[in-house]
Amino acid sequence: MCRVAAEIFNDALPCLSKTMKYCLVYLCFMLLLNVGLGIRGFSNYLLCINESALPVRDRDPECERKAEEGSCDFFDCYENRFPCRTCGFAADPERNYCRRFFNNYSNFDRQGQQWITSAHQCLTRVMLSLYVQNSVSCKVSKRTMVDAVSYCYHGNSTLSFCDIFQTNQYAFLQLYNRRNMFEMIRATTELRELRQLCELSDQQLPFAPIHK
Repeated sequence: MCRVAAEIFNDALPCLSKTMKYCLVYLCFMLLLNVGLGIRGFSNYLLCINESALPVRDRDPECERKAEEGSCDFFDCYENRFPCRTCGFAADPERNYCRRFFNNYSNFDRQGQQWITSAHQCLTRVMLSLYVQNSVSCKVSKRTMVDAVSYCYHGNSTLSFCDIFQTNQYAFLQLYNRRNMFEMIRATTELRELRQLCELSDQQLPFAPIHK
């Protein structure tokens, strides 16, 4: 499903890397962590990209410090300064899953934790480059965020997603709502696709002990 959806929306999604793998990794995360998004969500995304976002708050040194540190709280700062109303992306907990990763930080092994820290520090620093500007359109904000997710999560030269996915598959599974059977079934299917993207063996389902 991720592969089909990526082929449909690849022209509309502004991926930093034009390789299908980067687009797929980003899109799979979007579908997995926001089950209700689907086609309707992407339609809203395409309709909202032309909204303007003028700063409604001044720059906050504390917010800039949070961005340098990779704190998820920075995304609230960003959305407060450049609000896009229904089109908000940076601080939307269903689209930006920074807090989900840190809430499940202890479930990942040491390398996985390093990836979480590195990836989100990369992400907040990219968005900081927009935060300090005097005016940012919602279109630019969204494109930058999507590009940053694709690059920082998968293309990060320090530690790539595929570097840590093999040994942390069960930890990734913990990011989903285990009380929602539909979401868990979907998560298992999508995680299998991510294994294929990372060229990992699909002989075992991603159910292994959590790292402690």
